[in-house]
Amino acid sequence: TGLNLPAFDVNRAKTLLDQVGWKDQGGGARVAQGVPNVPDGTKFEVDWHGFSGDQTTYGEQIRAQVAAVGITLNVKTEDNATFSRNVFNQREFDTAVVSYCNGDDPDIGFRRQVDSRQISTTAFTNGAGYSNPQVDQLLDQATREPDPAKRTPIYKSLQEILVRDLPYLWLTESAGLRAFNASCTGFNHENTGLFAEAASCKK
Repeated sequence: TGLNLPAFDVNRAKTLLDQVGWKDQGGGARVAQGVPNVPDGTKFEVDWHGFSGDQTTYGEQIRAQVAAVGITLNVKTEDNATFSRNVFNQREFDTAVVSYCNGDDPDIGFRRQVDSRQISTTAFTNGAGYSNPQVDQLLDQATREPDPAKRTPIYKSLQEILVRDLPYLWLTESAGLRAFNASCTGFNHENTGLFAEAASCKK
């Protein structure tokens, strides 16, 4: 069965914000009223860090959605070095969008996102700072298991935990597209290695 991520529900979001002290004081903007460690009257503002054109576009989309419940999202477009410093090195950010470019095996790309031992200052590691001993244990178990049929339920358990905890919210899954001349053959369509290593073209 599929896993259900939280639905976009403006009314429920408003109710939850009211319950924790982020009140609509008129005009739709949320301000703190009785929020622990936040001075009353503080405007609810969040920053969004991205380092390329598409990522800024995602930020603009999210900004429109959170504005509907009174949250201001400040979109910041940064070069790669500034983004890496703010997000991974100094961790001076509220939210950020990252493309992890996962490989065919979850141990190659996926693991670094959620393994607590990957919380570091290195770019494209566990940027959320997510730490869950059960997740670490399941990752280790999946790494040691060579049988794909036995690995599948391990990764299913991991997915269930991550949908519950939501250290990341997955926005898109890009499709890999490749084009080549019809006179050429031998390309690695399965993407299990180099795409054109064994390819050749008729003259």
